[in-house]
Amino acid sequence: MRATPVTHHLHHWGESPSVRGESPVSALAGDIARSDKQTRALVTRKIRDNLELIANLVRDTSRPDQRAKGKRQTDKGVIRAHAILTYCALVGGISVARAVSDEQLSQEILKTVAQLLKNPAA
Repeated sequence: MRATPVTHHLHHWGESPSVRGESPVSALAGDIARSDKQTRALVTRKIRDNLELIANLVRDTSRPDQRAKGKRQTDKGVIRAHAILTYCALVGGISVARAVSDEQLSQEILKTVAQLLKNPAA
């Protein structure tokens, strides 16, 4: 794979990223979409890994009140859908927060996404 700004950034994925400044997918989504097959394959693997990680977290932290009633969410389709929604909300929130010039609005966007992911009923 030839070294491009996109591939360089992707190879350093997860190395102490700041929320607004270093998320490869949110920072480079447009460039990634126009990248070569190898770069997109690398991104696809990383996103699949992230989705699996989130799905495992969702599975492991099913709401206690649902477990008590015997309704623990174990349906793989539901868990995967929740993982995809969570990942997309995080990436989208970071992208929008980075796009605005108002720091207060940027922080409000990040906090709102985080709060709603933690407690969707809020």
